[in-house]
Amino acid sequence: MRFDKNKIISELNLAPFGSQGWFSNKNMECPFCGKKGKWGVIFNENGVATFHCWKCPRKTSLYDFLQKIGRKDLCHINYRETAANVRLPKLEAQGEVSEWMQDTSTKEDFKSLKPINLPLRIKPLTDDEYLNKRGFREEHYREFEPSYTDSALEKRLNNYIIFKMKIDGVPVAWWARSRYSKEWHKRNLEAYKAHKEDLMLRYRNSENNFQDLLGGYDFLQEGVTDTVILVEGIFDFVNIWNILGLRDIEWLKCCFTFGNSIGRGQIDMLQHKRVKNILLLYDYGTVQESKETSLLLSKNFESVRVANIDIPGVDPGNITVSQLNEVLANAQDPMNFYLNHI
Repeated sequence: MRFDKNKIISELNLAPFGSQGWFSNKNMECPFCGKKGKWGVIFNENGVATFHCWKCPRKTSLYDFLQKIGRKDLCHINYRETAANVRLPKLEAQGEVSEWMQDTSTKEDFKSLKPINLPLRIKPLTDDEYLNKRGFREEHYREFEPSYTDSALEKRLNNYIIFKMKIDGVPVAWWARSRYSKEWHKRNLEAYKAHKEDLMLRYRNSENNFQDLLGGYDFLQEGVTDTVILVEGIFDFVNIWNILGLRDIEWLKCCFTFGNSIGRGQIDMLQHKRVKNILLLYDYGTVQESKETSLLLSKNFESVRVANIDIPGVDPGNITVSQLNEVLANAQDPMNFYLNHI
């Protein structure tokens, strides 16, 4: 998004300060924290601008600042002018169209996504304290069928929660998450480096290309679900699902991509369900990944928006209702998100 610098300076009574090109109004409060005199706006030579408050500290796009103070009338989009001044990267999704999604195949063939052999002697978890605390509900237990194994033949998976990835109800992959804390695994890694303990990974999974898999795929209704929120992992998915009450909303669902990037197979799966609109909601600190992923998605879907979490320590798995409302309200299309984060 490009701005009329002179008009904004005039309308908001901004004055220059410092030697780096910042503008501010010392009598005007920061709309995010309510404090005066410690915020500024800077315009770069491409016409893109950034707002920064040193009290909050909040650093965001000028668009978000203008929206917050009720002055969206000062925003102007000129895609032709933008394209002439900024060279966007050429990105392509990894891999060809998934084999089972090609015109010559059927859903039942699966081909590259065949039913998988699950770990030995797995037993279902139906009312697990840890999962319940992370927001698991009946529909999540039913879809992902969390399980465990105490088999001596699967010793590497003891004390893990095993989840199933299903396509049309058929398990085509599995992944497992350790019950030990992140801190425990950091200590284990240090002990491993010192040759004192065997290494225990936080995650284990089947031998699949997880960029061909979309968590929560079976919740999508073909031709009915036209909008999907994409997050990184299962607990991000569960929290967003619960906050927005997605069990009872047919047109809107959430899926997860097993990381902060998108694969050709995942795009194919969304298109197979005839999804039209994507809202990208990745973790805090994934600006570059969100830029690349949203630009890829924009080539394949009617509408793509990026909801950027700029609150340290917050991700979709622990975001609150009020925080989520603010993040969603400030969502941008891929081009404006890219330009506002150069």
